[in-house]
Amino acid sequence: MQLRQHPILFKIAKFFFTLTKPLLLFAKKYYDQYKNLLPDHPYNAWATQNEEVCFVDSELGYKPLISIVVPLFNTPTHHFLKMVYSVVNQHYDNWELILANASSDQNSRREAAHTAQIDSRIKVVEVEKNEGISANTNIAIGHSRGDYIAFLDHDDVLHPCALHSVVESLQTEAKPELIYSDEDKITSVDDFYFAPFFKPDWSPDLMENVNYLSHLVVIRADLVRKIGGLRPAFDGAQDYDFLLRLIDKFQPTIRHIPRVLYHWRAAQSSTAQDISHKPYVFSAGQRAIAQHLKRIKVDASVKPIKGKPGFYKLTYAPVKFTIILGKVSPAKYQACARWLNKLLADIDYQNYHLIVGDWFKKFAGSKDTDDLTKAKITMLPDTVADYWSAAVAKAEHPVAICIKAAALSVTNDALAELAAVAADPRHFAAAPILVGSNKRIIDSGITNLAGFPKQLFEGRLLPEDTYYGSTEWVRNVDDLSTNIVSLRTEVLKKILANGQGNYGNAPTINTYIRNKNDKLNGDGRYVLWAHSPFEFIGLLDTSGSVFATKQLLSLTLDSKTYFDNWGEMDEVKHD
Repeated sequence: MQLRQHPILFKIAKFFFTLTKPLLLFAKKYYDQYKNLLPDHPYNAWATQNEEVCFVDSELGYKPLISIVVPLFNTPTHHFLKMVYSVVNQHYDNWELILANASSDQNSRREAAHTAQIDSRIKVVEVEKNEGISANTNIAIGHSRGDYIAFLDHDDVLHPCALHSVVESLQTEAKPELIYSDEDKITSVDDFYFAPFFKPDWSPDLMENVNYLSHLVVIRADLVRKIGGLRPAFDGAQDYDFLLRLIDKFQPTIRHIPRVLYHWRAAQSSTAQDISHKPYVFSAGQRAIAQHLKRIKVDASVKPIKGKPGFYKLTYAPVKFTIILGKVSPAKYQACARWLNKLLADIDYQNYHLIVGDWFKKFAGSKDTDDLTKAKITMLPDTVADYWSAAVAKAEHPVAICIKAAALSVTNDALAELAAVAADPRHFAAAPILVGSNKRIIDSGITNLAGFPKQLFEGRLLPEDTYYGSTEWVRNVDDLSTNIVSLRTEVLKKILANGQGNYGNAPTINTYIRNKNDKLNGDGRYVLWAHSPFEFIGLLDTSGSVFATKQLLSLTLDSKTYFDNWGEMDEVKHD
């Protein structure tokens, strides 16, 4: 029976659907948001099994004393005891637990005092007056005797192999001075594991946008004392400020342990649950980064990112830059002229210098390029033997942006931002994220996994939260594609002088450099500048190459969204 053949029944069904639709949509949204908290969620099942199977697999020659410092303030008893026993049950035994107890609740004070009877390695320090998390942590540090200091919150939990894994990393001759691990979150009730964060290895540019080290962090004790511990003026982001100061001053050897060793309790008032519960965190974090930039003499300002608590954006001092456009297929000359006109329309013509092939003569001054009439444009013969070397020789500004793929910026001033990032002498090269018209990532930097290059977040949405963090985070990567890349002009000249083959056909920076381990790179870093993404339209030259995997070849990239005469979309080639 079809409802449409029975008007009354159809109207009743339609009425109930209209009535229940908002409830169904709310239920779906709620489920999508909290489905990873369900006990049968794959991550919870995996984490529970991982917690029960320890990965202690080596004998330890060097067994330093690790001091675990914990500031206490009115911690719920059941959470407090779980924290304590997560330390007592460690497979590594050379530790001490220092509890700085500033609780105002007498039951909490008594409970903490009783823990000293659980294990002789537990020391309870009574703090008469609560001075805040930084001051209380410093009191615990002052009573520690260890070679290394580990930081633990009063309601969080350590993996049973956490300390053993840390000490395993200290068995090398060159011992790391700062160690951090992956982490996840644990529910306030029932202890379900969720929201794992599998962190990258040391990524200094990411650290300037968010305190991604967070937990677990273990640091050589003498460095902690020399830096003066935590600063109460930065409560809320005291660990962020502390880590930035320590890294700035000592430039310690940093090692990442790619294991989930720390479970961050998502209590009702915890930043693990919702950082908006602590709005003072935002300004403290901003001040911590601003002072860091001042210490290391980087000309940049910092602001919190609206709607993304705990995340910040750096704005570097503006610079003038040269745009070098790669060779263009003849069939795309007019479309390319129109695209350039749109790309550069909102950029002050006094801030850039454009270098293109002499095909552009035909369109200069026409309606296709009416926004470029005041721009300084240098045209090179398309027949020039070494196009890129000839182009960089004509560059007039300190930064060059090389473009081999047509794309339009999603945000204002994206090219200017990219140039300013590359001007920072700490950076070797900077590139934006490229997305398709479906908002899925085509190019977001390259990472080496088991010795093989892999596109980071290939095919994922922008933005999207993943087990590896957000796809829209600024990161340091192992390599960058040559689709759109920004470098200091002097660096580009060195690359071209030191390179092999034709830069125009090189899919990545590293494939063009003869020996990426030489002094060419120095201490420079590859930066994925995710704050200013571009939407990919097509390749300028059919002989060009986009670094992509086979999974991306099926993506629909609709250039006609912008240009009716761009022609057939070039296939995204796999290298």
